[in-house]
Amino acid sequence: MSFDQYLIGIGGQSLNDAKKKADIKKPLADLLHQKLVEHFKRLLVIGGMPEVIANYIENNDIRHCGQVLDNLNTSLKADFVKHKKQSPFLRISEVLDAVIQQSGNKFTYAKAATEANHKQTVDFL
Repeated sequence: MSFDQYLIGIGGQSLNDAKKKADIKKPLADLLHQKLVEHFKRLLVIGGMPEVIANYIENNDIRHCGQVLDNLNTSLKADFVKHKKQSPFLRISEVLDAVIQQSGNKFTYAKAATEANHKQTVDFL
Protein backbone atom coordinates (compact mmCIF):
# COMPACT_ATOMS: atom_id res chain seq x y z
CA MET A 1 0.00 0.00 0.00
CA SER A 2 1.08 3.55 -0.59
CA PHE A 3 1.35 6.08 2.21
CA ASP A 4 -1.86 7.75 0.99
CA GLN A 5 -3.71 4.42 1.08
CA TYR A 6 -2.34 3.74 4.56
CA LEU A 7 -3.53 7.13 5.84
CA ILE A 8 -7.00 6.61 4.40
CA GLY A 9 -7.09 3.07 5.82
CA ILE A 10 -6.36 4.24 9.36
CA GLY A 11 -9.01 6.95 9.12
CA GLY A 12 -6.58 9.76 8.36
CA GLN A 13 -8.35 11.18 5.32
CA SER A 14 -8.03 14.73 6.68
CA LEU A 15 -4.29 14.25 7.22
CA ASN A 16 -3.94 12.91 3.70
CA ASP A 17 -5.91 15.87 2.29
CA ALA A 18 -3.75 18.35 4.21
CA LYS A 19 -0.60 16.60 2.94
CA LYS A 20 -1.79 16.83 -0.65
CA LYS A 21 -2.65 20.52 -0.34
CA ALA A 22 0.69 21.49 1.19
CA ASP A 23 3.40 23.02 -0.95
CA ILE A 24 6.38 25.38 -0.65
CA LYS A 25 4.18 28.48 -0.40
CA LYS A 26 1.75 26.87 2.04
CA PRO A 27 3.62 24.29 4.17
CA LEU A 28 2.00 22.02 6.70
CA ALA A 29 1.65 23.14 10.29
CA ASP A 30 4.33 21.59 12.51
CA LEU A 31 1.78 19.47 14.39
CA LEU A 32 0.39 17.98 11.16
CA HIS A 33 3.88 17.43 9.83
CA GLN A 34 4.89 15.56 13.01
CA LYS A 35 1.76 13.37 12.83
CA LEU A 36 2.54 12.51 9.21
CA VAL A 37 6.15 11.68 10.07
CA GLU A 38 4.99 9.40 12.92
CA HIS A 39 2.55 7.62 10.63
CA PHE A 40 5.19 7.27 7.91
CA LYS A 41 7.64 5.73 10.38
CA ARG A 42 4.93 3.34 11.53
CA LEU A 43 4.23 2.33 7.92
CA LEU A 44 7.94 1.69 7.40
CA VAL A 45 7.98 -0.59 10.45
CA ILE A 46 4.86 -2.59 9.63
CA GLY A 47 5.39 -2.60 5.85
CA GLY A 48 2.93 -1.98 3.09
CA MET A 49 1.21 -5.34 2.85
CA PRO A 50 -2.57 -4.83 3.02
CA GLU A 51 -3.16 -7.79 5.36
CA VAL A 52 -0.60 -6.47 7.85
CA ILE A 53 -2.01 -2.95 7.74
CA ALA A 54 -5.54 -4.27 8.18
CA ASN A 55 -4.34 -6.23 11.19
CA TYR A 56 -2.65 -3.14 12.62
CA ILE A 57 -5.84 -1.11 12.15
CA GLU A 58 -7.88 -3.82 13.87
CA ASN A 59 -5.51 -4.53 16.79
CA ASN A 60 -3.33 -1.40 17.01
CA ASP A 61 -0.42 -3.68 17.93
CA ILE A 62 2.82 -3.41 15.96
CA ARG A 63 4.22 -6.55 17.60
CA HIS A 64 1.33 -8.61 16.25
CA CYS A 65 2.12 -7.35 12.73
CA GLY A 66 5.37 -9.32 12.89
CA GLN A 67 3.37 -12.49 13.47
CA VAL A 68 1.16 -11.70 10.46
CA LEU A 69 4.29 -11.21 8.32
CA ASP A 70 5.71 -14.50 9.59
CA ASN A 71 2.43 -16.24 8.69
CA LEU A 72 2.52 -14.72 5.20
CA ASN A 73 6.10 -15.88 4.78
CA THR A 74 5.15 -19.40 5.86
CA SER A 75 2.21 -19.44 3.42
CA LEU A 76 4.44 -18.31 0.57
CA LYS A 77 6.95 -21.05 1.33
CA ALA A 78 4.16 -23.64 1.43
CA ASP A 79 3.19 -22.56 -2.09
CA PHE A 80 6.73 -23.18 -3.37
CA VAL A 81 6.04 -26.90 -3.49
CA LYS A 82 3.76 -26.24 -6.48
CA HIS A 83 6.79 -25.09 -8.47
CA LYS A 84 9.26 -27.81 -7.54
CA LYS A 85 9.37 -29.11 -11.13
CA GLN A 86 10.79 -25.78 -12.36
CA SER A 87 13.11 -25.09 -9.41
CA PRO A 88 14.09 -26.88 -6.21
CA PHE A 89 12.01 -25.89 -3.20
CA LEU A 90 15.08 -25.08 -1.12
CA ARG A 91 16.46 -22.75 -3.80
CA ILE A 92 13.21 -20.76 -4.03
CA SER A 93 13.07 -20.60 -0.25
CA GLU A 94 16.68 -19.44 -0.12
CA VAL A 95 15.94 -16.62 -2.57
CA LEU A 96 12.85 -15.49 -0.65
CA ASP A 97 14.84 -15.40 2.58
CA ALA A 98 17.51 -13.34 0.83
CA VAL A 99 14.90 -10.92 -0.50
CA ILE A 100 13.58 -10.43 3.02
CA GLN A 101 17.08 -9.99 4.47
CA GLN A 102 18.12 -7.58 1.73
CA SER A 103 14.93 -5.50 1.70
CA GLY A 104 15.71 -1.82 1.63
CA ASN A 105 18.92 -2.47 -0.31
CA LYS A 106 19.76 -3.42 -3.87
CA PHE A 107 19.04 -7.13 -4.26
CA THR A 108 22.13 -9.23 -4.96
CA TYR A 109 21.38 -12.74 -6.17
CA ALA A 110 24.86 -13.94 -5.23
CA LYS A 111 23.94 -13.37 -1.59
CA ALA A 112 20.84 -15.49 -2.08
CA ALA A 113 22.70 -18.62 -3.07
CA THR A 114 25.45 -18.96 -0.52
CA GLU A 115 25.07 -22.76 -0.40
CA ALA A 116 24.69 -23.24 -4.14
CA ASN A 117 27.49 -24.06 -6.48
CA HIS A 118 27.76 -22.22 -9.81
CA LYS A 119 25.92 -24.90 -11.79
CA GLN A 120 22.97 -24.89 -9.38
CA THR A 121 22.77 -21.11 -9.59
CA VAL A 122 22.81 -21.13 -13.39
CA ASP A 123 20.17 -23.90 -13.48
CA PHE A 124 17.95 -21.83 -11.22
CA LEU A 125 18.07 -18.83 -13.55
